[in-house]
Amino acid sequence: MDEIKIIPEKDYDAFTEIIVNAYPGEFGEFTDDDKDKMKERLAKEQKDNKTIDFYGLYRENQLLGVQRLHDFTMNMKGERLKVGGVGLVAVDLVHKKEGVAKGLITYFLKQLQEENVSMAILYPFRADFYKKMGFGYGTKMNLYYFKPTSLPRHVNRKNVFHLTTEDILDTYNCYMEFFNNNHGMVLRNQKTFEFYFKNKKDKIFVGYKSNNNLSGYLMFRFRKVKTDNFIYYDIVIEELIYNNSEALLALCSFLETQADQINRIQFGTHDENLHFILSDARNGSNNMYNTSQEINTQGRGIMYRIVDLKKFFVQLKKVTFGFETFNLKLRLIDSFLKENDGIYYLEVKKGKIKPVENKEYDIEIEIEIADFSSMVVGSINFNDLVRYGLVKISDLKFINKVNNTFTLISKPICMTYF
Repeated sequence: MDEIKIIPEKDYDAFTEIIVNAYPGEFGEFTDDDKDKMKERLAKEQKDNKTIDFYGLYRENQLLGVQRLHDFTMNMKGERLKVGGVGLVAVDLVHKKEGVAKGLITYFLKQLQEENVSMAILYPFRADFYKKMGFGYGTKMNLYYFKPTSLPRHVNRKNVFHLTTEDILDTYNCYMEFFNNNHGMVLRNQKTFEFYFKNKKDKIFVGYKSNNNLSGYLMFRFRKVKTDNFIYYDIVIEELIYNNSEALLALCSFLETQADQINRIQFGTHDENLHFILSDARNGSNNMYNTSQEINTQGRGIMYRIVDLKKFFVQLKKVTFGFETFNLKLRLIDSFLKENDGIYYLEVKKGKIKPVENKEYDIEIEIEIADFSSMVVGSINFNDLVRYGLVKISDLKFINKVNNTFTLISKPICMTYF
């Protein structure tokens, strides 16, 4: 019989060993001293951070797998929605393929249901594994790698300055303005930025002020291009936040002026249109596809899952999904959470969605929970799901009404990694 519980400190030796072995690329060079420091850090995090817990799956009193659970708040179309996050999922190497990870994720999702949380988020190590558990794809991440001289210059670069611990509150407020205006962003508290500044190591923080207000900031680090050349570096952007185009252009101008010492700039972003601001977006790979030159590479990012459909729409009763009015019968297929599987009736009235009981309906659709979750957060629109054969629809004349309801102006973005 499996038991899942918060990992007691006496088991942190096994906890640490499982993590180090599960992520050799991250922790493969760890010494015993490094492991001791990790144990101390994990214990402190469990004690001091009230928004996370470390859980372990025990079988016959042996720790076989671990996970870190998070309490998050996400901007869902302008409304703050409590969501649960899961990360650091790891299984003892000799107990893989024994249902340990499945047991951990099942516990996580059931716990969210009990806590009245309707959505789960995660970054997958295997997207296909989590899609089988009902998680849908979010917005793709674009990795750009461009020359600094490709960026525009801007006359207001004089207002770019180094950020210090004196600017923690301003940086937090700048982030919060961005959070409030961008769908999908995850709430952070001021302590997060205190940690960033006090543990920045090799990172450099710069900001841009306009009218004495910090309206943008940049976190980056240098990375050697060649080990035998101490003046030849790339810049790796860790985070770029801006609340108006003036701030963006000023920070771009700052980066452009580093061209004398910088080879290229690496920037991972949800922004699929960044190439419009670059004079030459080519990434140096010289790859061509027919007549198209490679400008960036892409990867799957965060994944979303609705764990309780009725609660989800009740909690978002103030949110407007488009402008249409119709009644929808939804056949939701959820083979992982059986209690979520079934038929739902949704009243859509001028974009407001309300779960109702056995109402007459105009249209019926059948869809998997993973694809429905992706559609509702705005990662993909309904028309594309129909085109790919991922949804069944009873009457094609209603396709535009459904599409108008679940197509968001902006795809979700998330800059919180866990």
